[in-house]
Amino acid sequence: MTFPPGRIRAIQAARRALARFLIAIPFLVAVPLALRFRWGGPAHPATDFAYTVVLEWIPALAAVIALLPNFPGGLGLGPPRSRGVTTFALAVLGPLAVAVISYGIAWAAELAPFRLPPAPAWFGAGTWGVMLHSIAFHLRRGLAGWLLLALGEEIGWRGFLVVQLKRADTPLPLLACGLIWSAWHWPGLLIGSYPAGPDRMISLVVFTVTLTSFSYSLAALRIASGSVWPATLAHALWNSFFFDSFEGATLASTPWTRESGVLTAVASIVVAVLTLAVLGPAVRSGGPGGSLRRGSS
Repeated sequence: MTFPPGRIRAIQAARRALARFLIAIPFLVAVPLALRFRWGGPAHPATDFAYTVVLEWIPALAAVIALLPNFPGGLGLGPPRSRGVTTFALAVLGPLAVAVISYGIAWAAELAPFRLPPAPAWFGAGTWGVMLHSIAFHLRRGLAGWLLLALGEEIGWRGFLVVQLKRADTPLPLLACGLIWSAWHWPGLLIGSYPAGPDRMISLVVFTVTLTSFSYSLAALRIASGSVWPATLAHALWNSFFFDSFEGATLASTPWTRESGVLTAVASIVVAVLTLAVLGPAVRSGGPGGSLRRGSS
């Protein structure tokens, strides 16, 4: 395909920015990751959380470095410029659907041991009513922290990476973004600092399917809205639902649940397909008013 000179220059600029980003990531991650291995973990909860925050914001820092001297342009830090209600609704419903489907099937089929979380004595609802109480409790207590962590990742992976992959005319940019994001988590999963199933190598494969599928949904939210905020909310809710509410009610690691579970992977694929069915035209057009093609989002 032959592009006009202006388009060629934009592709070349995006490819240079991508190179700077991917080179910066390993250099930026080396020191805090080494410090976390030495002074983090369950034995040092305060410092472990501090290192976690630093690590989660490395993709954002790498994006800033890659975009200099044009920062903050191109990261989608403003409010949604299109389909705001739709993207925020999908940001809530998508992660909740994945958690309910995967854990609901696992619990109902006795594939994962289940225990109702504690609820106030006056709360007389059934199983899902108690789970709703648990979800609300954990969101009230922990959503702000999850948003802080998710924003650092979303600025880097969806605010910068998926946008630059599209601008650089990369084949299958949403797939490439999802695979890179999955690989970012591999070291923690392999060494045991990230929740996984009983077999870590099988967990790695299934985990990659799950996160790549979820990344499709997050990328669609970011591109269709022109903003990282719907994707950030979806990412934070996902973490709260999985790590706090649903995993908290599951008594053992299984190959069916968690982010490395088969049921979670299948549910993530289904939700990604549905999200793209709703937002696909906006994603294919390059966001609000084709802004990705013009380099303004």
